[in-house]
Amino acid sequence: MNQSYDHVVQTKFVLCQMGQKNITDIEECTKSLGLSSDIDECMNGDEGNHLQLQAERVTFVYRPQFLPTIIYDGVFNPILQNNSLKDFLGTVCYVFQLRGDLIPLSRVCNQPIVCLTCSILTI
Repeated sequence: MNQSYDHVVQTKFVLCQMGQKNITDIEECTKSLGLSSDIDECMNGDEGNHLQLQAERVTFVYRPQFLPTIIYDGVFNPILQNNSLKDFLGTVCYVFQLRGDLIPLSRVCNQPIVCLTCSILTI
């Protein structure tokens, strides 16, 4: 995820991994997106240390009650969290639609986005 700042690539990687029978095997998903699958290089280097410390800070700030806890735009929203667990792609597309980022994601969100719950519209 840290190899690309492109929301399309990141979203496609997450969706690909979520669809894998063996989630520890990232080769297929990374190869299809042109990303490196060398986890050991990241894990044992400075980048891995930096990412672990960043994750620690996020955990300290949000104090998640369970995993996965999904944070959108730096804010924990229980409605988006629940919707993400039911329909991750639909929720991600909805958030990007609210932010005005849907056009570059049209390859991922290739279906009309509808309101997930009325209360989300007030965000």
